[in-house]
Amino acid sequence: MNDISMSGLDRNTKERLMFFIDLMMFFIVAISMFFLVLNAYNAGKFFGSGSMGYAQQSLFYMAGSLVFVTVSMMWIFVRFFTARKGLHR
Repeated sequence: MNDISMSGLDRNTKERLMFFIDLMMFFIVAISMFFLVLNAYNAGKFFGSGSMGYAQQSLFYMAGSLVFVTVSMMWIFVRFFTARKGLHR
């Protein structure tokens, strides 16, 4: 089986690849934030109307969106601080 690694790529190609991965993470954050707000709104709307089952389901969907936001933001912050550390060398 072929082992795919980034060790055979030059620095310019690695930076371009990481840029596209970072760009995808920003899109994931934007889409996840939209669904997080939408599901939080729906949970409140259903809770206000007395539909506890639908409110709970919306809260579970909200938690799922929060997981995507958390992982994506962690990737963005780690990349930001490692790039910042690289500039101070």
